[in-house]
Amino acid sequence: MTNWLAPEIAARITAAADNYSPSNPQQLKQLHTALCRAEPREVYFGIMAVFLTPRFGPQEVAGRLLIGIKPRPREPLEEIIRNVLGTWDLSVEQLPWYLAEKFGGSEVLNTLAALEGEGTRTEKELVAIGTFRFWLPKFRSDAQPCGQPDLAHKAAQGRLP
Repeated sequence: MTNWLAPEIAARITAAADNYSPSNPQQLKQLHTALCRAEPREVYFGIMAVFLTPRFGPQEVAGRLLIGIKPRPREPLEEIIRNVLGTWDLSVEQLPWYLAEKFGGSEVLNTLAALEGEGTRTEKELVAIGTFRFWLPKFRSDAQPCGQPDLAHKAAQGRLP
């Protein structure tokens, strides 16, 4: 059993991304193996803590671990999304995929719509909501052919018409 607590897990994920590459297979395997032996609650909170700091590398590693380990969520869906909207790196698709797998894609989309409807979202958060939708095309009723991004995703890329 690994006795790592959530802060140490987040620090180790960040260090792996900083010292190696976010896609370094050896580091990912070592982290995966260690986290599979850690307390599940600590694993969940350690991985999710990485999404609270807006850095691609650590979030990419955390996303890959989310998909590989599939920890049980320890918070309500709305709270998870609300916490990461302002800091989640829009190119880390694993977070929306994980949430769709654990809560259901339709539930994720409904939660995004409710958060968007509050009318208190910043422009950055609205772009994040649109990008969340982009990463979940099979659940969207307005899915565009060939996976074309919606306007919010285009805005995130600076490509609005």
